[in-house]
Amino acid sequence: MILAHRHLLLLFLFCSTYTSYAQITGNQIYNQNNYNTGVRLTRNSIQTNANGLTITSQVLLNKLPNSFIVTLGINQEALTVKACNTKINTRINNLKKDLETLGLKEEDFYVDFITQTKIYDYNIDSNKASQYQKGFEIKKNLIIKLKNIDAIDAVIELSSKQDIYDVIKVDYINDSEDEVYETLFNECIKVVEKRKRIYSKLAKPKFKKATHIVSDKFYSVHPKSQYKQYQAVESSNLSVTNRNYSAHYIKKEARKHKTFYYEGENPSAFDKVIGTISPKIGIQYVMSLTVSYEFDTTQKNN
Repeated sequence: MILAHRHLLLLFLFCSTYTSYAQITGNQIYNQNNYNTGVRLTRNSIQTNANGLTITSQVLLNKLPNSFIVTLGINQEALTVKACNTKINTRINNLKKDLETLGLKEEDFYVDFITQTKIYDYNIDSNKASQYQKGFEIKKNLIIKLKNIDAIDAVIELSSKQDIYDVIKVDYINDSEDEVYETLFNECIKVVEKRKRIYSKLAKPKFKKATHIVSDKFYSVHPKSQYKQYQAVESSNLSVTNRNYSAHYIKKEARKHKTFYYEGENPSAFDKVIGTISPKIGIQYVMSLTVSYEFDTTQKNN
């Protein structure tokens, strides 16, 4: 009986392990440009020469945005410019009134005029096609500031009431970049000093008091640049054994959906990652700091 329980336990552990492993990759492996996803990243963090020691640290910070900027594209056609402009403004104003029910105010909106163009069509008479001016088209963008990304669904639904379907982009905004810079700088210094202590235990060098910052690099990575595309399909091939009959067949391809997924910066590329890993997508901030310490050759090592 005890032996049977052991067999069941081993079987459960094996199945649990297999199930967990099977869910690691997902359909992202269909991305043909994604071969190097699992490659480990390496870098030179400590460099020495006869004059001194140079240490480089890299820290990543995950930050949820303070607000979002949603840009909606709107176009309107009409026979005259006046009619065109009146109709598009009416649709925009109606949408703004609806969005105010979400708590948005006038300062949360901006209308950006894009283009005004003539539009043309053709008159077909027998085998002759004559082009003529059909009217005008005006394009404007409505830019909306949101405090909560959860309101995006309501924005999309209310926009559809005015036949507005083009969500051009969503920008993530953070109002505290100076604080982020200072936080990352201090964390990079901690990493550098820790590496210096570890190196000193081994080599036991003497350093001059002066410390030189060789370079610092600070930048942000926004979600719109971090999405990858893939298409997960398994398809069959159609072959005709008798070429004389191939002209009688029409090959119709089924629609195969493409989709996108978010992939942020690889955590293994950094000495430290600040900010808990969350399913919510935000802004990633990166700092790389290089510091040099000069050897004091006037003092003897212990």
